[in-house]
Formats: sequence, structure tokens, C-alpha cells
Amino acid sequence: MSLHPVILFAVQFSISTVIIGFTRPTSYVRLSALPLVLVCVTMLIESCNELKLRSAWAALLSGFSVTYLLQYLDVALLSRWSPESGEPADVTAKQSRSVSTHQVKEHDNPVFQTQARHNEAIEHPWKSRIVNGASILCSFRFIGTAFEVKNIPRSSNWDYHDRLGTARPLMQLAITTVICYMALDFLDFNSDNRIVETYFSSQNVPFFARAKDISIAELTMRISAMVGSGVGTICVHRGIYSIAAFLSVASGLDEPTSWPPLFGSPLDAYSLRRFWR
Repeated sequence: MSLHPVILFAVQFSISTVIIGFTRPTSYVRLSALPLVLVCVTMLIESCNELKLRSAWAALLSGFSVTYLLQYLDVALLSRWSPESGEPADVTAKQSRSVSTHQVKEHDNPVFQTQARHNEAIEHPWKSRIVNGASILCSFRFIGTAFEVKNIPRSSNWDYHDRLGTARPLMQLAITTVICYMALDFLDFNSDNRIVETYFSSQNVPFFARAKDISIAELTMRISAMVGSGVGTICVHRGIYSIAAFLSVASGLDEPTSWPPLFGSPLDAYSLRRFWR
């Protein structure tokens, strides 16, 4: 009997976090742990295929598993991020720091953002390494570092450079989560198996070959399904992102500035170039 996908994902995330947090950037242990991570991902995908009744969340979990596998390849093996400095090893090696400068750098880096985490690093080093390893593993956009990806949207509710209170950002994140959940619930409530069998069966897959036989009703349903799929995907990603941001900020692990909006405003996507920004 195979393990539950959630357990496998937790094992994969734990292995990746411990390896990144407790090993040097040039350590061969990081490469040696890659087969373990691959085994977890493979077993997770195979076990998700057996969960036909919960295919939606199983597919989502499989996607996250592959995403964190690619992230491990990036931060642990290719860029070789260091849990001490919170940046790639090549950059750390080129910069000579004094002890005081190094401490200031640690405190300013998003990996060591809050004062509580800074104190934790002094009192409980092993806990700090676990938190730092998880922070690096979850830093897909490297917010606030010299390696931050381009064109990250900024929220108008709090300035990126000013550490404002957490009440307003937490309220916005909570509202976003509720709106996303209600939208997904509305889409699920309006789904009808009879419509799926009528307009989205295997015999309706060919589109151009039977273009003359396609009715207005079927064309309308196809467009509606496309729009609904897009809205559902955005709501899933924004909902999960908002929950993670809410928990991280509320627990004091991160500042609100570490969680800028996941997507920009749709009003800015008035050209192809701005759409992909």
C-alpha cells in the first residue's frame, strides 16, 4: 500500500529543507539527497493517479511537488544558496565581510527578516537553520534581494520599503482568501455533468474538422469553460498564496513586504508585452 500523497509531500519538503539549511553550499550531500527527493516526487505522482475521486487537489499537489523539485535543483545545486548569508555561494565568496557587517547583512536579508528570527538564530541555531532552509526553498521570486525577479507588482495597501503594521495586510489577505474560495465554490456549484457529456465528450474534441456542425450553444459553452478555467486557476493560486502569506505574517515569520501581490492588475495588461510582464 502506497503512502498518502500529503505524507510524501511533507517528506519531500522536509528533506529539502533540512539539506538546504544544514549543509554548505558546496557540499556533496545536496547532490546525494537529490535521488531521495526524486523518489518522493515519483511516488507522490503515482499515488495521486490512484485518487480519481479527488483528482483536482491530487493534480494540484503533484504540481507543487514538481515545482519544489525544480526549486531544489535551483537553490541547492545550481545557484547553491547559503543558509548563513541568504544568498548564492558564488556571491558570498566574492564579498569579504567583517563579523559586524555579516550580522547586519543577515538581519537585512529576507531570510533573516524579523527581529524574532534574528534572536532565534542566536539562541537556537538549529531552529534558525530549519527556518532559513524553508525560507530559501519557498523563495521563488527572491523578494527583497539582489536576485529578485523583474516586474513584481506592489500593493497599494503598504509600501514595499516601509515596515507598516500587519493589521491591514492581514485583512486584505483574509478577504482575498474568502473571495477566492467563494469563486471556486460558485464554479463548482454551477458544474453540470450533463453539460460535460453533451459538449465536452471525446467525440467533440475535433474542432476544425466539424466546424460546420458546431452550434452557437456549443461555442458559448466552450468559451465559458475557457473563462471559467482561467478564473478557477487564478483563484486557486491566489487563494493558496494568500493563506500562506497570512500564516507567515500572522506568526511573525515574515514581514508583509515579503508577500507582494501574486499577480498585477488586469487593467495593466493592455498590450502583449505588458501582459507577460
